[in-house]
Amino acid sequence: MNSDHLRKPLETIYSEKGIKEQLDKDWAYLKNAYTGIEDFWHDQFDEIKQVKYVMFSEAPLWGEKKNYIYNPETKLTQFFYKSDLEVASNTTLVSKEDFLRKLREIGFLILDLSPYALNEKDTSVNYKNISQKHYKKLILETRDQFLNNKLDLIKKKSNSDVTFIFRYLRVKNLFEPLMMEAIQKAAFNPSENGFYDIAQAGGGIDRHKLKNIITRN
Repeated sequence: MNSDHLRKPLETIYSEKGIKEQLDKDWAYLKNAYTGIEDFWHDQFDEIKQVKYVMFSEAPLWGEKKNYIYNPETKLTQFFYKSDLEVASNTTLVSKEDFLRKLREIGFLILDLSPYALNEKDTSVNYKNISQKHYKKLILETRDQFLNNKLDLIKKKSNSDVTFIFRYLRVKNLFEPLMMEAIQKAAFNPSENGFYDIAQAGGGIDRHKLKNIITRN
């Protein structure tokens, strides 16, 4: 997808917040970030034989260091530590490459809801200061071009009973109905239990929840 199509949803939000003049600078960063993130995501996706788990995230921080879970050159963070996956999969992992390889091996794919790498340092708007109204607007106005396209790709590498997980409980609370519509449109059969979440108090991953999800299949 041409990233220029993604600028329009931001224009309204920047205007309503009275910072329209800052969009050009932010867009130059966001456009480059989008291209880099897409390249890393597809590199990981292309090497997965079968997708069994899809974890809905938010969007990468990216920034100057290009921080992204699928960037093999950056460190893992609280978003998903190597030790989280070690506990959940009963495996010892030496490096980030081991971590990424294990995710591919078990068919675990991370899928951002938003194509925008908004963060406090590089953009005037970020996921902490944006309103719920504007946040939902961004997801709704990019869903067909961004998220649904990814789900269609995933469908080709999976069967209908993929397990869908939310990394963050607050994101689950905001977007669960929208994501249910999206996965049904892509012809997935959602679990009778709905979506899982693996968040825990303090911001990390609940490793036992994750382990239960992985080992039940």
